[in-house]
Amino acid sequence: MDKKNPRRGEAVMVIPNPDGQVWLHTKSFYPTGVYRLMTGGLDPGESAEQALTREALEETGFTIQIDRCLAVVTYKLTNGVGQHPFASFVFLTKPIDGAPSPTDTGETIEDFKAVPAEGLLETAQQLRRLEGDFADWGRFRAVTHELAARALILNHKG
Repeated sequence: MDKKNPRRGEAVMVIPNPDGQVWLHTKSFYPTGVYRLMTGGLDPGESAEQALTREALEETGFTIQIDRCLAVVTYKLTNGVGQHPFASFVFLTKPIDGAPSPTDTGETIEDFKAVPAEGLLETAQQLRRLEGDFADWGRFRAVTHELAARALILNHKG
């Protein structure tokens, strides 16, 4: 995070395949075996929807269509300079056929896997159990996985 110009938000990508499973990714610097929903930062002047579309293409190669916003989570993040607001916009896209393939090699994505909605709850639990340098990051990341899972599970039952 740039301490002088902190990011104000991110788009969280809940991208299902035709079977209803959701794509997760892992990066080269994540702890072994840790996957999560993809996210992308909002650039200055960019809407959450624009960031979602741009980042989905960069990280998956998919041209997505937004189904709906599942949640907006707001935080006050603290860095060495002070506190600033931050928001995670959790979007569900229309199902996409095919396997993800990043177009931005700078993303350092190592692998993808698809999980059912319940798998997002398991992912959140794994993120919450991370220790050391990844402990705070894991707890921060777990929240959107729990919200997305609950929204998808409720939608499936309803």
